[in-house]
Amino acid sequence: MIQMNLPRCKPEEQHVSSKSILDFINALESEELEIHSFLYLKNGCVIAEGTWSPYLKEQLHITNSLSKNFTSTAIGLAVEEGKLSLDDSVISFFPEYMTEDIETNLKNLTVYHLLTMTTGQDTSPFFKKSDDWVKEFLNMPIVHVPGTCTEIIKLFNLQ
Repeated sequence: MIQMNLPRCKPEEQHVSSKSILDFINALESEELEIHSFLYLKNGCVIAEGTWSPYLKEQLHITNSLSKNFTSTAIGLAVEEGKLSLDDSVISFFPEYMTEDIETNLKNLTVYHLLTMTTGQDTSPFFKKSDDWVKEFLNMPIVHVPGTCTEIIKLFNLQ
C-alpha cells in the first residue's frame, strides 16, 4: 500500500469552514450513499478525512474504471501543455523495454488507442499478477489492428 505522509491542517487554516465539511458529510449520510472513505486535500494539506464502518483507512479499494477518469484528465492536461500527443507511439515512452519483437508488435499502438481501449490485444493485462506491469503489457501480442473495438466487444460479449 502507498503511504502518504501529507501534512494535516485545520480546515480554517486553508480558508475552509469546518461547518461546510460537516454539512457535506451529513448530506452524504442523509442520502444513504455507500461511502467508504473521504479525504479533503487543499493546498497539499489534508484538512478532513474519515471512513465509514465497516471500512478501514488502511483497507485497499478497487477503483476499476474510476482511474480512467484521472488518467484521461492527466493525458488531456499533458496534451494541452505540449508534453505529448494522442498520436505518439506508446513504445516511445519506454525505450528501456525496447526489443525487436516489442517494436514490431507495438509500432502502430498510440496513446489514443490506450485511452479508447482499442489496443488490439486479445487479453487484458489488468487481470494478471505481475511485478512489472509495463513489461507484461508491452510483451502482450497485438493480434487485431489498433483502433478496433475488439476489447469492448469481447468484454461485453457483443459478438
